[in-house]
Amino acid sequence: MRIFLLIKPKIVSFKNRLKKEKWKFVFVFPVGISFWFLTLFISLRLLCFFKKTEIIGNLLLYKFLSLILLTFFILLTLSNTISALSYLFLSDDLELLYSSPFSIEEIFLSRLLFITATSSWMLITFGSPLMLAYGFIYKASFRFFLDLFYSTLSVLFISSNLGILIVFIFASLIPAKKLRDIFLFLSSVFFVSLYLILRFSRPERLVNPELFLSAIQYIEFLKSSDSPYLPSYWMCSVLWKDLIGERPKTIYFLLLLFTPIALTVINIWVCELTYFKAYSNAAEAKRKLKITRKISQIIRILFLRIFGREMGNIMDKEFKVFFRDNTQWSQLLFLFALIVVYIYNFKVLPLTKGELLFLKNQIAYLNIGFCGFIISAISARFVFSSVSGEGRAFWIIRSGPISIKKFLWAKFLFYFPLLVFLGEFSVIFISHLLEAKTPILVIAIVDTFFITASSVSMAIGFGASCPDFNCEKIAQVSTSLGGLLYMISFSVFLLIILSVQAIPSYWLFLYKKPSFSRCIISFILFSVSFFLFLFAIFFPIRIGERCLESL
Repeated sequence: MRIFLLIKPKIVSFKNRLKKEKWKFVFVFPVGISFWFLTLFISLRLLCFFKKTEIIGNLLLYKFLSLILLTFFILLTLSNTISALSYLFLSDDLELLYSSPFSIEEIFLSRLLFITATSSWMLITFGSPLMLAYGFIYKASFRFFLDLFYSTLSVLFISSNLGILIVFIFASLIPAKKLRDIFLFLSSVFFVSLYLILRFSRPERLVNPELFLSAIQYIEFLKSSDSPYLPSYWMCSVLWKDLIGERPKTIYFLLLLFTPIALTVINIWVCELTYFKAYSNAAEAKRKLKITRKISQIIRILFLRIFGREMGNIMDKEFKVFFRDNTQWSQLLFLFALIVVYIYNFKVLPLTKGELLFLKNQIAYLNIGFCGFIISAISARFVFSSVSGEGRAFWIIRSGPISIKKFLWAKFLFYFPLLVFLGEFSVIFISHLLEAKTPILVIAIVDTFFITASSVSMAIGFGASCPDFNCEKIAQVSTSLGGLLYMISFSVFLLIILSVQAIPSYWLFLYKKPSFSRCIISFILFSVSFFLFLFAIFFPIRIGERCLESL
């Protein structure tokens, strides 16, 4: 009952947020439900396709289920490790809790529930359609869904307890704030390495037995299982037996029942022994990434001479703030992996050199939209949150000798060169791989320049229109309703641009000397797209300027 008193403030806070921002949830909820059903539909189609594979259909689905559960377990453990650092050592309300009459065990158990809930809700939301699809495909009985709930709850608490135990062990040796940076960096390296390994191994070959030496080797590979010591293996064994109509082994039920209980008891003991020492170490100052003074001065001089005193100082500040926040620059590893895999996907396309010329140029044209979407995702993460990143110190900018207009354009000029280089490199390199004709290549280069400018401008404009100067974590800003509206708006804008330019691009590819009427229509359509670009570049920043001036 006393633990409920520790949980109740979070519940009341969530209810108040629902009442205060009801219009946001009214907008977001239908979008989330639509995406959930879309995921369920895709999962059903994918699993039906695998199940129809002769002889090995069930083996493929078993292997896929095993890999999915193993991946979820690893992701949950890493996510719980990061969340445990925040909830157990870095939360603002910890001092209030320790001055209250609650025992350390009660505080720990309440934090265990918070960590489990916050780290698992997203994986449950996006993983549940896949699990339900398995039940529908195999026409599973009620026991499957009951075991699914029971085993999922068990694995959630096992992963959260493992993450907490890892944090307790390392936090007693390393200050928590430094430890968070280490975990963020190591988790970034892990995800990037796993992502690259999985993609370069070309998992689509698993459905092609001809690539293996013999059918027997292929079947033995599919029958191979994970380590029996992993909770994901216990869960997979229970669910798979339910799916095929057999009775699961009792040992796996017992392991799923007693393992989270045992880990919770162990964590309470470890908490009593090491927690307060680790919490006192967490008060140490956080070490930032240091850039040598000489390099910093050179960059500052370049900004001041190129962009002037006012905008140059803003850009210099933006550069220093970006590299001081380890959570920001460490995510560049994900960006690098995304670009590498994106280009690699085009390299392994089954298009023979010199053949399918029209298809290659068509893909090269569609690649403009793909690159634009990647640029918008990067802008949503870094550019959209740049205004909110000023925090409560925004009043210095507001009361300083620089206008809001120059402040926003300084941010635009800081991010635009970096993103336009990334976009141009991608479209040029991929167009070269696809042997795109010169007109398509020129359109891709010009469009990418203006699409990137539009993306950065819209991100700054939307970010300035709905800033959050009180956010604790800057990464949360990009997932807000404003970030969602920005992504939707830019996606619609990108679709309009590609639609307007599709016909003239097709004519330029098809005819070496288009007729006079086609030239006139092409000129009009390209002019329309040019004015749309100008509108998308200047109008959002103007709206953001007015919103910030009205604060």
